[in-house]
Formats: sequence, C-alpha cells, structure tokens
Amino acid sequence: MSSIRKLKNARVQASYENKFRGVQRTKRTFDTRKEAQEWLAAVHGDATARLLGHQRRHLFGEALARYLREESPKKKTHDEDLERARLLRWPIWDPDTRRWLRLEETPLEETPGVLARWIADLKPVARRSYLHKRQFHKRPGAGGALVWYEQPAPTADARPEPRREVTDPALIAALDRAPGRGPFDSGTLRKRQQLVSRILRIAWKHWSGPGDVWLAQDIAGKINLEAKSASCTRFLTYDQLLALLIAAPVHFDDAILAAAWIGWRRANVVGRAARGKKDTVGYRRELSGLEWSNVVFPVTDERGRLVQPGYLWKDRDETKSGKPLAQPLSDRVEQLLRLRWDLRNGNGVFHRGDGRPFLEFRHMWMTAKRRAGIDPAFRWHDLRHTFGSEMVRANVPARQLQELMGHASLATTQVYTHLHLDHLRDAVNAPGNKRMH
Repeated sequence: MSSIRKLKNARVQASYENKFRGVQRTKRTFDTRKEAQEWLAAVHGDATARLLGHQRRHLFGEALARYLREESPKKKTHDEDLERARLLRWPIWDPDTRRWLRLEETPLEETPGVLARWIADLKPVARRSYLHKRQFHKRPGAGGALVWYEQPAPTADARPEPRREVTDPALIAALDRAPGRGPFDSGTLRKRQQLVSRILRIAWKHWSGPGDVWLAQDIAGKINLEAKSASCTRFLTYDQLLALLIAAPVHFDDAILAAAWIGWRRANVVGRAARGKKDTVGYRRELSGLEWSNVVFPVTDERGRLVQPGYLWKDRDETKSGKPLAQPLSDRVEQLLRLRWDLRNGNGVFHRGDGRPFLEFRHMWMTAKRRAGIDPAFRWHDLRHTFGSEMVRANVPARQLQELMGHASLATTQVYTHLHLDHLRDAVNAPGNKRMH
C-alpha cells in the first residue's frame, strides 16, 4: 500500500496506493525520509477523509495545474503564465518552523499568507546570474554576508529542490565576474502575485460544485500586491545601435536591425523557440516570428509604376492584442528583407543561416551588448522603444504610431510623447512673447 525506498542519488522515493480509498498508485521524490513519511501520512489522511465523506482541502498546486490546463491556454499570455508558474514552485525557508515551504503544497485557503512569505524571501536577493543554464542568487547567508546560492529549476517528476549554497571557488569567481541582474523588481513580483490572485478567484467563482468546494469565499483580496514598476523607456542612439550591430554575430545583427526598424515585439520578429517540457502541463508554444508568408514585396508594372505597395502582416492569433498587425514596408526594411531573401532557408526570415532559430538567443544577446558597451539592463523589447522614439522624433502622429506598433490603446503609445516637446514650446514661450508685445 505504501513504501519508501532510497535512490542512488541519496534522495528517497515514496509510493502510495489504496484502491479501497480510491487512490491509484502515485510516487513522489523527497530529500529526506522524514519528508516522505509526512507526505504518505497526508495522502493517507486525505483519502480517509474522503472515504468518510469529509470535505477535501485542495492544494494550491492542484489549482495551479488546473488553471494552466484549462484557463491559461485561452490567453495570449499563456507562455508568461507557464514561466511564472515554474518560478512559483521555488521552495522558501521558513525560520519559524525551520522547514522548507512550498507554495504548491499549501492548502488554498492558506495561500495568501504563504505567498507573502514567498515574496519576502525573494526581496533580500541582491544579484542574479545565469551560468551554464543554471540560475544563481546572491543573498544574505547565515552570518549576514552575501553568499551565492544555486536555485535548482523545478521539474515535472520530482518535488522542487531548495536552494543550495555555492562552495566551489571557481564557480563563485565566475558568478562575481558575470554581469547578471540586480534584485527582483517590484513589478516582477507583482505579476507573480497577480497570477496567484487570478487562480484563487477562479477557484472560488467557477470550480466549486456539490461535494467539492475549492474555496468557500473570495480570498484573492488578501494578497497585498507589490507596487507597479516605475515607467522606464530605454532606447538606443544611432551610434549605440551601430555598435550593437557590429558586435552581434552574423545573421543575428539583421534580426536586431529589424526589431529597431519595424518596432514589433520579439515574438513577431524573431519568435520564441520551444524550450521543452514544462513542469506543470504541456510544452511551451513555439512562436515562429516573421515568416516569408508575412512579407509582401511591392509590385511594379513594366513601366516601373507601383501596382501593389509592400507590407508586413501578422494574424491575430500571433499578436498580443489579439488583433491583426500590419505595417507598410518602408524603403529601409524592404532593402533589409531583400538581403534576407537571398539568404532564405525555410519560411523563417531571421535565422542562424541554416534555417534554425536562435536557440542560444539569450547568450547571443548578452554577449553582443557586453561587446558594444550597452547597459546590461537594456532589453530586446527596448529595441521596440527605439523604433517608437525615432518615429516620435520624426513627428509621426500618435494615432499612426499606435497602429504601427500594434498598441491596444492610445494610452500605451503616449509613453513616447515626452520625447517630442515641440507642441509645448510655444506654450512655455507665451508669457515672454506677450510681454515683448
């Protein structure tokens, strides 16, 4: 019915099966025998309670998996949900109980309190770094000094592992040299809180039925959201963009130039390659980016007169706003795409030269920025801001810019208006002009 066995990697595996209580054979892997025994006791207790007709307590992990399976795939932000869900599985150390807490093992009604501890556990992180596809955080250690910890990536077939201190001197030196990132931004933590809040509200409003109550009341409001990120619009000057293009690998430089000249999101220009199986449900969707089927070159007659203007387009299924995205083909973009046409290999416009997508995208992007002397905090998305700032400085009206960039509302486009102050110049000079006359 239940068993515990030691694995070769020093971890232990617990197995439980009870057909009388309606539990099929299930397995979990743990760090210690004590954790395995506690899990077996909890599973057996839950099965017994259901046999006696008692109300079952759902865990947040169950709600998270159901949300990603049933609700999230309907949204344009499904990929973001998958990534945030993976990170929400990180265990945190609870000094009160001196145990590792896991949000996925928390009863739904207790989720807001454990989430608050989870957020508080991430705030002391001073630096973050990624080496060899592994994630590391620098945070206060036992003595208060900053220490590097590895944060293992959660997997689907095992209980998420807690962070562990880095003791290898060579690895510590490499982490100290790596540019990495700073502390977690409040806006980043807020988005993770919002995902949990959304799940709790759906569980209360839509999932409860006779004999199976997920939540008896709406507790989403108990989550105190972190402050929104301060608005920060970064963009490159002409010289900075040129330096970045020179530093970037061949083919990747064309993708950078297209992002700065077209102004579309990364998914619509270079795409996002599938990263493999995720820890909760399914696979990360593969977004192909700009394909030749999305490019229409200008057509002229035998006299050289324009018959059909050129344009770019993306179907509504591939855009964040859920609306079709279209943009006339500018002369410079047309020239770039005709060069890419001569290098075509498959349907993708931007690739490594052999038709394959940029699978090492992050490494290529970080390396190019470092070689060009660009701020490490500058994001690929900021190339989109570079396009927007250039359009504003060229006196492109906000309504037209909204359509070109595919913004759902004009309010989003207004973030660029601080770059164009000509319409306020007469206003600030008005008092002086009046006195002169």
